Amino acid sequence: MLINYLSKPRKHPSSNGSISFPGFIKPFKIFPRTIYSGSGQKSCSSLKTALPKLERSEKKKGSRPEFFPKVSAKAWIVYDQGTQSVVLGRKQYAKREIASITKVMTCVVAIEELIRSKKDIEELVEISLAAGSVKGTTAGLASKDQLRLIDLFFALMLPSGNDAAIALSEYFGKLIQPHQEEEEGSDKAKFINKMNEKAQSLGMKDTHFTNPHGMSTSVNVSTAYDLAILCEHALKIPLFKEVVSCSEYSCEVVARKKGVRKVVWKNTNKMLGKGFYGVKTGFTPVAGPCLSCAIGNFVMVLLGCESRHDRWKDSLELFEFVKKRGSIDMNA
Repeated sequence: MLINYLSKPRKHPSSNGSISFPGFIKPFKIFPRTIYSGSGQKSCSSLKTALPKLERSEKKKGSRPEFFPKVSAKAWIVYDQGTQSVVLGRKQYAKREIASITKVMTCVVAIEELIRSKKDIEELVEISLAAGSVKGTTAGLASKDQLRLIDLFFALMLPSGNDAAIALSEYFGKLIQPHQEEEEGSDKAKFINKMNEKAQSLGMKDTHFTNPHGMSTSVNVSTAYDLAILCEHALKIPLFKEVVSCSEYSCEVVARKKGVRKVVWKNTNKMLGKGFYGVKTGFTPVAGPCLSCAIGNFVMVLLGCESRHDRWKDSLELFEFVKKRGSIDMNA
């Protein structure tokens, strides 16, 4: 059963390049659908050389203490997964648009529906016209393209594919039965309802989803605190953790009339390779540059950074702060 695979944590893809799913799902070979892990760092000592020193501003009268983390994000949090508590934060309970960090919930719900429905992860899924014509960041999928379910998870989380988000919501939405009191809606609408149900079950009281991708065509709202709870839950799922910790993934897409083409997706999260093992980037003009990332036993969420570059600098600044406090567990 896939549930056994998902309940047994694995830190890295298997060394021979294949992933086996016991029970109803036969083993499959990733090659030439190759995965390159971006985690790489195994100890705190190795991280000292990988992470650059950040300059500290000089003390000035009336300024913040020199040791306090200075970040550009309008709202942020450092959350301890081990104790499930807030280490520090700023406006972590303020509601904001969350852009493509939405896809963390999309991925979680899709994986859980995969388990519940006992679907074969190698099943081919055809991209609909709606998915193939969606705007914003995509995985380059077109209407009538076919690829495996497992490939769609990587298409969703690495290049932040809005096309993959629509495709997954349509596919699993067909399998979701609406509550008796609910009117029959579209497959995507049923999936979005499931996203909101999951948010409530996790205690994400200030979160509401209206789409599976995070574009500002309709608003998805959450808080840094709620998103930290979501990421902490998601990272307990080994398949999710394996996807978001991969820096690059390639697979084959079958196009009707055009044959097979190879695609390569690179992770938008530039913190991979610096000791971080996820989780998701995001950007819209309203939400600003956003980032959820994890290192050791900590999850960090930064919303509304000054620039795309600042979100990397901000996350390093927060890491340096908690590392100096000696409260980070690199074995998480």
